Amino acid sequence: MTRFLIIALTCALGAAGAALAQFTPVPSLLSGGKPKPVVLNAVVFYSPNSGPFFEYTDASAPPVTTWVNNTSCSYTNQPTNYRNPYVYTDQRGYAVKYNGFYWMASNNATFTNTQTSFSLARSADACNWTWVQEVSTNINVTNQLTYNASFYQDDAGLMHVIAAAGTQSPYHMLIYEWHPLTADPAGAWSAAHLVNYAASPNPAIDPFAVKNVDDGTWRIFYKNDTSPFCMEEAISSGPPDSGTYTLLHNGDWAGWGCGKESPYVTKLNSLWYMFMFDFNNVPQPGHTVYSTAANLNGASWSAKATAGIAELGGLGTDAGGMFIGPTLPNQGGGLTPPSQATAAGFTTLAANFDFVNNQMCVYDGRSPACVAASPTSNWLDCVGNDTTKIWHRGFPGSTVTAACNHSIVNDPSTGQSVLQHQFLASYGTNPGFLGNSDSVSIQTVTNGGASNGGTLTFGYPQGFYVEGVYRASISTVTPASAQYQTSTWEWSTGSCVVDYQLAEIFSTNGGGYGSGTSGGWCPGGAWGDFWHSYSPDPDLPPGYNITQYHKYGMLRTHDGSTSMPFCTWVDDVFQHSQNQWGGCIPSELQTDNTIYSNRNWSIMWIASSDSSYGGQPRPNEDINAYVQYLRVWSCANWATQDCHGSTEVNNGQGLLYWH
Repeated sequence: MTRFLIIALTCALGAAGAALAQFTPVPSLLSGGKPKPVVLNAVVFYSPNSGPFFEYTDASAPPVTTWVNNTSCSYTNQPTNYRNPYVYTDQRGYAVKYNGFYWMASNNATFTNTQTSFSLARSADACNWTWVQEVSTNINVTNQLTYNASFYQDDAGLMHVIAAAGTQSPYHMLIYEWHPLTADPAGAWSAAHLVNYAASPNPAIDPFAVKNVDDGTWRIFYKNDTSPFCMEEAISSGPPDSGTYTLLHNGDWAGWGCGKESPYVTKLNSLWYMFMFDFNNVPQPGHTVYSTAANLNGASWSAKATAGIAELGGLGTDAGGMFIGPTLPNQGGGLTPPSQATAAGFTTLAANFDFVNNQMCVYDGRSPACVAASPTSNWLDCVGNDTTKIWHRGFPGSTVTAACNHSIVNDPSTGQSVLQHQFLASYGTNPGFLGNSDSVSIQTVTNGGASNGGTLTFGYPQGFYVEGVYRASISTVTPASAQYQTSTWEWSTGSCVVDYQLAEIFSTNGGGYGSGTSGGWCPGGAWGDFWHSYSPDPDLPPGYNITQYHKYGMLRTHDGSTSMPFCTWVDDVFQHSQNQWGGCIPSELQTDNTIYSNRNWSIMWIASSDSSYGGQPRPNEDINAYVQYLRVWSCANWATQDCHGSTEVNNGQGLLYWH
């Protein structure tokens, strides 16, 4: 049975959290450069059998030597036999949120009592944990044991757990895999899947799976729990849920000596680190040791060194801990493509700007794909020309706006973390259509747009589905003819531009309204509203109000040369009853074939009435727009292809798209 184990976790905690903010793991989202040095910044200690929950932090580079007990951390409804925790991480070993939370798996058993489950807990801050459920590991044997439930993330960003399960007498243990059946790990989980490993010793315990980010292979490190009790390594081209594993190393293959268990393997800076519990060091609690290697392809590991953990002492005969890298949130793990995107074949998440879960992710091959949304300086360029950032001050044609007033705040109505755009009535005026100083606006292109020589820092093809959730803080403004327009929209490269407003929500003197509008700035472009709330619309939710959050979605498909229909949804309801086409625009920009290969970029803004409708008075009130998320789905090769379809689908009720 595992006596000590090291896991990956994110823990930006208290004063330590403030110190850790400087350790941003991405020097440039676009350069392809290596991350800045990774810093180990937290560890959890515990002891078994109703032992206390300890969480320690550290901000030094490895090897770690100095730890500070963070007494503010807690575990609500901690299981009686809590031991051996692991926290869900991405493939780089960074703890990430999944469905809005950090997740921890642990054993809930002594060395000998039956265990047919592992304990699952979650946390919003990686410090204060709450037990969620016992996840069944049942393999239909008598007196079952379950050892060392640890997470891994597959290539689609989905969560999995592996553990050793078997019988006490005779002592037989093999490696199994489980995974959530929905996007929420608090729900149902799969049945046990025996990992395909014909050479596995029996018993094999304490498995830990890791993807070798250097060559794409997968490894499982585990303990052969027969004398002389050595660590072993197996290799596969696929993860434990689908790969076939073969033995790579056994015996004392790395020179550490046997008697090691509870491995945790991660790449920190340019080196791979193997952390293990060395139970040959007596008296107990023994020591955590570590070793380093330049790659995982050989047995060239360094001599073991003490990690400076067990010396904290006083924790009894069984202690354990968690190591972590810089705080990074969920990278899209657990996100299921909306059905309207899936229907068109758009099942690949291109970007996930998720302010509730503190992440800004673009999945075009840049490494790493994500940065934290807070602070905004991680991803927002308030000058307009910094290509290392994703979003930039400006709107098509200009980098000049009233202010770069965009921040991460807690929405006063929900308490959730959101992106706030703020326009103040005190901003100077510049009457005229799209007067530059009359908006607060950001976009995913530098220098005011491609026509100005700007660089797309997130660009996507004409085949895509985009979805956003946002609201305005007020619906009514004064004087009578004043208004604010809050919207998220798309613009495209080239001289023939497609302009689509995902949802324009207007704060007016009459109480406000919303609409979804599309148009093409070239011959053949179709203009009009897909939907609007200023007259009855049976497709909109009852009581639609722009100060409430709604989900706005748009599907754009094309055949690559002649047809480009658009379709829209509000709160996942297809909008067709109110517009002039009876559903989707049948074909946008029929007379200009250059549009099909152009790329799009995204824009978020608030504009005042003197800019949107020249000469009208500016509102007297300040306004905030709150954004929960913006996501873009497309085809698998969206970063380089136009993602057009070859089969036209028409349901006869206004829904029209290419697959």
